[in-house]
Parts: sequence; C-alpha cells; structure tokens
Amino acid sequence: MSDKKKKRIRIIITGVCVFFIFAGIAVISYPFMMRMYVKNKQDNMIEDIEKRMEENAKKREQDIDSGESSNDEKDTGSDSVVDEKEITRQFDDLELTQNDEDDYSATTEDILEDQNVIGIIEAEAIGIKFAIVEGAGRWNIAYAIGHMTGTAGIGEEGNCVLAGHRGGVYGEFFKHIDKLANGDKISLKNIYGDEFIYTVYDQFVVEPEEMWITKPVDEHDKVLTMLSCENSGKQRLIVRAYLN
Repeated sequence: MSDKKKKRIRIIITGVCVFFIFAGIAVISYPFMMRMYVKNKQDNMIEDIEKRMEENAKKREQDIDSGESSNDEKDTGSDSVVDEKEITRQFDDLELTQNDEDDYSATTEDILEDQNVIGIIEAEAIGIKFAIVEGAGRWNIAYAIGHMTGTAGIGEEGNCVLAGHRGGVYGEFFKHIDKLANGDKISLKNIYGDEFIYTVYDQFVVEPEEMWITKPVDEHDKVLTMLSCENSGKQRLIVRAYLN
C-alpha cells in the first residue's frame, strides 16, 4: 500500500473518529443545553409575571379607590367552589412521568400559549422558583407547576393542590421536594403579588389512585399539597404545608 493511500485512510479514520467524538459530546450535552434553554425561558417568564403582578396590584388599588371591584376570575386563577368532577378528571389524567414520546421540540411559547398563569411558587430551602399555571394537564406541567383546578386557590381556605415533575428535560421543578423538612417555608404569590407563607408539616408516599390527598384537611383550614412522582412514577410523593 502506497504512503499516499495510507495517508488518505488515516485522514478518513481521523475524520470518522472526530465525527463520533462530536456526536457523543452533542448527545451528552443535550440535556444540559436543554435545561439551560428552559431555565432562561423560565427566568424570563418569572420576570414577566412579576411585572404583571405589579400592574395588577396597582390596578386593584385604583379600582378600590374608585369603588370598583377587581375580582376577575381569570386574573386570580382561583375558584373557591370545590369541583369534585373536575378534580377527579384531572387526578385520573395526571401524568407525572416524562417519557420518550414527549415532544421535546415544542417551544416554551407553544406550550404556554393560552395558559393561565396564576402565580409563583418559591422554596428557598431547595432553591426553586417557578410559575404556577391553572390546570394539571400534560402541557400545563411541562414548563411550570400546575394548580389542580377545583382545589383551593392560592391563600384560600381548603386544600390547594400543586402538581410538578421530579425533574426531566424541561427542568427540575419538584425534584428535591423530598428534601423539604418540617418547618421549611413555601412562598406562594398570586397574580396580584400577594404573598402567602406556608410551613411544611408532613411528607408521605401514596398510590396513584389515592385521591383523598386532594380533599380538605381536618387539622388545618388552609393547606398546600405538593404532588409529584415517586418510585419511577409507580407512586406519588406528597409534601404538605399549612398557611401561617
């Protein structure tokens, strides 16, 4: 074999190796890049929500001063009337595990189009700050935390149920809620920027069909129930907090 042919083969082999190296790097880095992309979108979303909160708060003050009411249900994103049928439907349809069939090509704008953003959840103990949207359907909880429609609204009497993934391509969300300890604080803000501080008091695991966790809680009038998956989606992790 001539030196020229050997050189050509070496070039081809080197090129193939470089291709596979870069392909491997791309595969390995994709989840990280996707999380960075999503985090940027979520940060922008939080910034937009906080601006909207300021605007809503000012408008509410103006309405109060002028004697007008500002109780727009879509703005508050809450409903004090417990809708058992709606809660049952959402609970039965709740998908907390992401799989290979998820459409990761969908953009944040596509998923959040026509979403009703109702607030922000923040827990310094585990370093989370995410938007809360109305509904706990598949796309509701793709880029945000979902409020189960029909349960108590933010800061309202009853059981406010929030559902979120335990991590995945779209973000971490409720990944570390198992690390929340009794006494840790959870901040929920509604669309007017009103802040409600809940204190964690219980953590437990239930089976997927145990819908009783959406019901009002006897020992506390105003409760927050954080719901996520456990044991690879075979069970559900529950963290509960009461309003101070």
